[in-house]
Amino acid sequence: MIEMQFPLAKLERLQRVLAQLDQLPRRTAELAAPAITRELQKEYAQGRDPHGRKWKRLARTGKASHLTETGRLRMGTRAAPMPGGRRGLRILFGARARIAGFHQTGTRNMPARRILPDKGMPASWSMALARAYRQAFQQATRVG
Repeated sequence: MIEMQFPLAKLERLQRVLAQLDQLPRRTAELAAPAITRELQKEYAQGRDPHGRKWKRLARTGKASHLTETGRLRMGTRAAPMPGGRRGLRILFGARARIAGFHQTGTRNMPARRILPDKGMPASWSMALARAYRQAFQQATRVG
């Protein structure tokens, strides 16, 4: 007969770590949301899309963009974890979401001034997510 001994405390710690790792995607989103919100706000301030391309100037006035004239769209734009414990990150536009769609895609009379990435993940967002993931992973594996 082979007898194995394994300290119960180690199994309990493993169980706690695994439970924390199960929450890793949600925790990553929670930690990344403020950094991505800052990136979104920088876009408005600099008149650029998430990949750093300048927004087209207004034809009538020559201003950088009317996206920042009232500040209402900018104030409502933020990143947030998905609700209800779901995994992932979403971008919210507050009460101005309909207008954000016009700016994202453009119209017959207005060129697109993208707020969200159109192709691929912007480098600044990737870095924010990577930092958040590392922090969430370290927190999860430090469970006592």
